[in-house]
Amino acid sequence: MICLLKKYIRMTKFKLFVDKVFLLNILYALICIYQYIREKYALLFKALSDKTRLRIINLLINTEQPLCVCELVDALDEPQYKISKHLKELKYGGLIEEKKIGRCVYYLLLSTRDNFNWI
Repeated sequence: MICLLKKYIRMTKFKLFVDKVFLLNILYALICIYQYIREKYALLFKALSDKTRLRIINLLINTEQPLCVCELVDALDEPQYKISKHLKELKYGGLIEEKKIGRCVYYLLLSTRDNFNWI
């Protein structure tokens, strides 16, 4: 990709200083995009790295409806604070969303089919 940029700069006959600045700006932009994508994927895989989180996702897939924290606590037989912590990680990973209805917070899977559409 950088070779193509160098050829483009040579073809347009910019001054040498402008060429270097342009190339450095493009390179910096590519590095920033790479870091952003890497951090997003890291959050996703961190969210999928725990057995309890996978069980929560499995319940949300099988029920096909939003579930309250109290329902997840009863189904998984885990303490409420632990379920809430795992739900927060899944939310940061971009796998679930929450809806507050009254006093209860309901969690459901994101409606997008492809969670890798972050670019």
